[in-house]
Amino acid sequence: SAPAAAPPPRRRGGRLRRGHGRGEDVHRAGGRRREAVGFPDPRALVRVGGAGGVRGRRGVAGGRPADPHLLRRPPRVLGADVAVGRGGAGRRPRGGGRAAGARPPPRHHALATVPRDALLPALGHPRRLRLRLRPRHRRHRHRHLARAPQLPRPRPRPRPAQVARGVRVRARLPARLLQSEARRGALLLRGLRGHLRPDERDRRGQVAARQRRPRHPHGVHRRGPLRVPGVCWVGGCFDSDILAAFDAAVADGVDVVSLSVGGAVVPYYLDAIAIGAFGATEAGIVVSASAGNGGPGGLSVTNVAPWMTTVGAGSMDRAFPANVRLGNGQVLDGVSVYGGPVLQSGKMYELVYAGATSYSASTCLDGSLDQAAVRGKIVVCDRGVNSRAAKGDVVHRAGAAGMVLANGAFDGEGLVADCHVLPATAVGAAAGEKLRKYIASSTPQKPATGTILFQGTHLGVHPAPVVAAFSARGPNPQSPETLKPDLIAPGLNILAAWPSGVGPAGIPSDGRRTEFNILSGTSMACPHVSGLAALLKAAHPTWSPAAIKSALMTTAYTRDNSNGTMTDESTGKVADVFDFGAGHVDPMRAMDPGLVYDIAPLDYLNFLCNLNYTEQNIRAITRRQADCRGARRAGHAGNLNYPSLSATFVADGAKARMRTHFIRTVTNVGGGRSAYRATVRAPEGCNVTVRPDRLAFRRDGQKLSFTVHVEAAARAKMEPGSSLVRSGALTWSDGRHAVVSPIVVTLQAPVQ
Repeated sequence: SAPAAAPPPRRRGGRLRRGHGRGEDVHRAGGRRREAVGFPDPRALVRVGGAGGVRGRRGVAGGRPADPHLLRRPPRVLGADVAVGRGGAGRRPRGGGRAAGARPPPRHHALATVPRDALLPALGHPRRLRLRLRPRHRRHRHRHLARAPQLPRPRPRPRPAQVARGVRVRARLPARLLQSEARRGALLLRGLRGHLRPDERDRRGQVAARQRRPRHPHGVHRRGPLRVPGVCWVGGCFDSDILAAFDAAVADGVDVVSLSVGGAVVPYYLDAIAIGAFGATEAGIVVSASAGNGGPGGLSVTNVAPWMTTVGAGSMDRAFPANVRLGNGQVLDGVSVYGGPVLQSGKMYELVYAGATSYSASTCLDGSLDQAAVRGKIVVCDRGVNSRAAKGDVVHRAGAAGMVLANGAFDGEGLVADCHVLPATAVGAAAGEKLRKYIASSTPQKPATGTILFQGTHLGVHPAPVVAAFSARGPNPQSPETLKPDLIAPGLNILAAWPSGVGPAGIPSDGRRTEFNILSGTSMACPHVSGLAALLKAAHPTWSPAAIKSALMTTAYTRDNSNGTMTDESTGKVADVFDFGAGHVDPMRAMDPGLVYDIAPLDYLNFLCNLNYTEQNIRAITRRQADCRGARRAGHAGNLNYPSLSATFVADGAKARMRTHFIRTVTNVGGGRSAYRATVRAPEGCNVTVRPDRLAFRRDGQKLSFTVHVEAAARAKMEPGSSLVRSGALTWSDGRHAVVSPIVVTLQAPVQ
């Protein structure tokens, strides 16, 4: 019988607000439903048992061995699989606790049997970050030990941080929902930098990590405590639940909140996520949030408040090629993690595409395919309307031998690897167009033929990283003075936990079972940054959330493994700051950034004042009275001490000259005396000067200010209503550190 629902937790301050549902993994763009969730390779997603032995699980590709590259790739790509600390390698951040969901915490079967040394790299934690910590109270000696009986008994540890145990308004929800599997909580998981997706409800939940106790500096390690509350339900994610989770996080004194939730962009005073995140930031909690999966279109970024770290998604140097070989000799690049019985070797199958007959058939909607026409053939399906996995199910039930999922013009060249229920692959827009033309040119006497070649896992792919096509793009639609997204992290084809009661394709007809999955989305990228923020907090317990964000942004990189600027997956062209923000995270450099741009809560009030918010609007966010008279006289919204600089000008004539300035203050965290010199790479057509251009620090923690003057000239041939974006960078260097801040200048031509 189902366990009784836990009683509602006592309310801890704050207030509840009713709101609209929010979703994170499904966005609508251009009238099409876009899912950013990929599916696993059953050859690699297996049950682990015994003393390090690996064997297949029933229904998963006949028990093929796991691919070790799936398990260890993210930390190696990030460079975080070594001990880290202030000044580089050598110091071991410490931490403790357990990872848990709602009470009582169920166990993930794979985690209950996996040997510890095999598990930790899989979830992305450095093996060298070990805990050696005495319990503060005897009553905590055995309270939070790992529940897996096969694991060696861990040393006792202090009480872990917790966040919301569930929603505060659950009494209003239907009883059948409260008693369902979706209500029973998250699975017991470990690992901050692996994405937590333990059940379908909690896949949009928040994660809070590590208790804050200044006298006992803790670090994050492989058993860093996690709590996954429920803020999303079948009907969506409610503002009241989101605010309740933030309230509980503040009350429990956590250090990091990982927020893989997103919704429509509204003014900050109407945004429950922004309001809750401000309270958490004010309490010293780092809030890392996903940028959304509405890309590649501009102005699609969500969670844009400057007190949150907004994370986009990038790729790794790993691919799952599954190419299409046509009868005319062409080979079209594709991707897939399908691991079941493959197509017959050496046989060419007839290709069919029903796009000429009906739109529903071209997108492979349920009931749209003629079974007699597709049986035993490979069907080409267009993206759109229904999910990718659902298309495969429709084709499979129609009796087809395989499927090729072709992108349209809107989808571009961005590809996500899926684990379909039949042999299938995905190809980009250009390859899809070639495929359609090839089929259209066929005749009954000479039909179009082809096959799918599954090639497993490839490493060392060039170029990498690239900005994922689905990753939401800037500029910031609410306050263009702050660049969004802030940065990107691995979010394409990431190994993540998966509920064992759901098939890897995520559809009811999929009878396969696995405990891990290959997933894609900014919801995968966000936990990577959350874990890195926790590592930074462990190494630097006194750093504020803004300082941690600054360290991550100013040390990020923008060049790929081909030594070129990162590219946009959707177009193959060079990406810009609205795609990747400050760049891709670099954990090792972030541990020792040299300088940080710190922001106090009062600075955010001045920022809101300069957005011309009313006192009532500001009070809705900050819960305090604000006097904006001094703030508005002091400057503009761009003077928030942000690690990036963004200027927007209205170009009202060819001879117009536009000027602005930014005041910034940096804090020396590189230790002792140091001298920094400024180097500017000015945006094209702009003049940028820094005064002073040299900063001499005498001690650690010293603050010095400087001013950046930006002057831009209008373009003579700008179409009415058009915009022009140019980017550059400001770098402060002392010979050992390089503190890089992106500069972006946007010229907007007025609409005539």
